Amino acid sequence: SWGATWGMDGYIEMARDASNKNGQCGILKQPSYPIAGTAPPSPPAPPGPAPPPPAPPAPSTGHYGDPNAGPCEAGEEAVQITGLAGSFCSPGCSTTQACPTDVPDGATARPDCALEAAGKNEPTNCALICTPAENLADGSNAACPTKATCKAISGTGICTYDS
Repeated sequence: SWGATWGMDGYIEMARDASNKNGQCGILKQPSYPIAGTAPPSPPAPPGPAPPPPAPPAPSTGHYGDPNAGPCEAGEEAVQITGLAGSFCSPGCSTTQACPTDVPDGATARPDCALEAAGKNEPTNCALICTPAENLADGSNAACPTKATCKAISGTGICTYDS
């Protein structure tokens, strides 16, 4: 209840140079006084919101992609057929493992286990089978993925990407 009604209009008298080394009431032991016009530093600003989570990876374009545009999907290898221009990502297959049907860009060419690796007697890799007779004047074929063309080989066609 310190205030104007306490002591001498709110002040006290205290002896200076008292014989006690700590001063009267210990005032010399830990003196403190306010300084007008200054304030303690402001507290630091609170942390901002947490950063957003990283964006999910871009959706896959499917199997049978363009190996010139980036790596093939897991379980695929970049394939170039001797005597045929272009290349494509080819999933593995066998008599017990069918070819994946997730083709890029909504292509309608038929995935087929049609390619044999050197030294094999049965198909080991898939390809998108198309009809070369349906090629447009620029070589494109609506059944093949975007940027791929239908190349004729042994009476059929295979969608490949030119480099």
